[in-house]
This record gives sequence, structure tokens and C-alpha cells, in this order.
Amino acid sequence: MRGRALVVVIALLAAGTVGAAGVQYSPGNAVEMPAAIVTDGPAWGTTALSKVTIGSWEFVPISSQVTYSFSYSPTSIYRTNASGDAWFEAPFHLQSGALITQFEVQFCDLSATLEFDSFFMVHTMSTGNRAVTNLVSSAPPAATPGCVVQTATLAQPVTVDNNDNFYTVEINLGGTSDVRIGAVKVGYKLQVSPAPATATFTDVSTGYWAFRHIEALAASGITTGCGGGNYCPEATVTRAEVAVFLAKALGLHWAP
Repeated sequence: MRGRALVVVIALLAAGTVGAAGVQYSPGNAVEMPAAIVTDGPAWGTTALSKVTIGSWEFVPISSQVTYSFSYSPTSIYRTNASGDAWFEAPFHLQSGALITQFEVQFCDLSATLEFDSFFMVHTMSTGNRAVTNLVSSAPPAATPGCVVQTATLAQPVTVDNNDNFYTVEINLGGTSDVRIGAVKVGYKLQVSPAPATATFTDVSTGYWAFRHIEALAASGITTGCGGGNYCPEATVTRAEVAVFLAKALGLHWAP
């Protein structure tokens, strides 16, 4: 397939709402999570925010002594005993290179003595270490915000590296049904890979204005250049070549 400096723009129009910190709703009238949690759409490009949801069913206690149950108004999980550790944990999965920027946490705290806490964990397999980032909390314990959706924006966004890391959210549910977790939405953006130190194609130097993006296409297998070790960055593109670019970039597939 011939290569050239190709810019393909894919526009997806999606309606959605973004939850503000501390959005309040009435559990007595709610039968599902509020729109701030359930309404969003897939984002394309490197500027729009995408989200992946961790549902309440995905959180498990880290202690075998803990018992728990579920509620559907709102949909949430809570402890039913005071034995064992109060912490629950759930993993989430994003592609390598994704940039994690924020978390939306839906929780309930109706207790004047207990508090809800949440943390973002990056676990490194080769060292066994983990990095911990505070998310949202109902501290001090006397605070009773009710059932809310709160947003935590990371001061230092985290780039996903699945080669040596895995990612979880950990929460503290106290010891009664007055403290619950509904869902967590992980907000992330896509990124173009960093430019390599050396060029793949003889006619695209490291100083060329589109070097980083051409190298990303080559590394992804979307282009192999125009032959002879060249990319032909200033050549025109046919409709047939655009079809090949798009089919490879999007991994288009359908059942035979």
C-alpha cells in the first residue's frame, strides 16, 4: 500500500451530559443511576473525553469475612456486616497509551459516623509496588452528602502501560448499608504515540512536520510506505487507498 501524509477526520455526533461534582438526586425516586453516570458516548481523536464504567457488581471485598448485598434504588453495593476489612476493589481495562484524566464516582453516604473513601491504584507487576491517588471522599465522618456523583480530576494524568501495570479503583464502604458504591466512570483521552528516535522511511526525516504521525501509522500497520523504503509524503491519495487506510485503522470486520 502506498503511503503519504494522510489526514483522515472521522466525526461522530453524540448527545450526552457531564456530571458536575456533588450532583444530588433522591434515592426514593430513582430506579437507576442518574444521567451524569449513564449518558455518554464513544469519543474519537485526541481531544474528546471517553469513559469506561466500573459497575457496582464489579467491586469485591478484599477480606473473605465481609458479607454484602445490593440495592436497586439506586443500583449499588453495601456491606451487611462489620467483620473483616472495609475495603472493596475493582479492576478496569484500557488500551495502552490511553491518558487517564478523571474519575466520576457515584456513592451514597447517609451515616454520621462512617465515611466513604475512594482511591485510584496503579499496580506494577515487576516490582510489586503500587501508586495510590485519592479520588473522592465524604470526610469528615459526620458529613452525610446523601447519594451523589462527584468528579475527581487528576493533577497528573496517567498514561496506561499494560506491559507492566494493571489498574484498579479501591473504595471503603464502612460497615452499614448507609455507605454504598454505585458506579465509577473512568475518563480518558486517546494519544498519538511518541515519535521514535530514528526514521522508518528514507524520505521522512525526524524533523519532518508529520514525522510523529507517519511513524504512528507505520507502527500500527496501517501503512508500509510506497515502496523502496519510502513513504512518498507529498503524493496524492486515491479513494481505494483511503479505503485501505480506514479499514486497517478501524479494524473493520463483519461475519461472513
